[in-house]
Amino acid sequence: VSTQSTWACDLDFNRQQYIVDDELHSLFSTLPEGVSLLCIYDCCHSGSMGDLTYSRDLIESETLVRYLEPPEHLQPSPYARSSRSLSRTGHYSGVIAISGCQDNQTSADATIGGVPQGAMSWAVFDSLSKLNYQTTYSQLVQVVRDTLRQRNFSQQPAISASNNSKFDELYLYGGK
Repeated sequence: VSTQSTWACDLDFNRQQYIVDDELHSLFSTLPEGVSLLCIYDCCHSGSMGDLTYSRDLIESETLVRYLEPPEHLQPSPYARSSRSLSRTGHYSGVIAISGCQDNQTSADATIGGVPQGAMSWAVFDSLSKLNYQTTYSQLVQVVRDTLRQRNFSQQPAISASNNSKFDELYLYGGK
């Protein structure tokens, strides 16, 4: 779990409008017990978005991360204590996240089939179709990675969850 905050901004970035991963983390804690949530982030530097407890196959790299200084009111206090780890046994057990890339990478935009879209978003839909929507989350991310690599995209999608058992669950419980 990262000790730094990650924050997302849209293409029309306005320093007053952003989503901080700590806010997502807080929202996850409000999920009623028994609720499952799948988050798909097709955005740059999103590998650990949401600060979930478990991750698989995150790639370590010597590459430097591009860094944009957070607004002053989001700067961490030197006296603040982190509350960023999710309970391993609490009701957070239903959250799984698929990220478009690692924390030190960017997610590519692409025009595929004449449609402008995120490369990872396209790869998720393409992979689900190839797999007839019958796959585990871990298998899905592996096929997405292979699909992106075949198209010469360098980004490596990440997967994380609030419970280690989520990785081997069927995508949307095997439904379409």
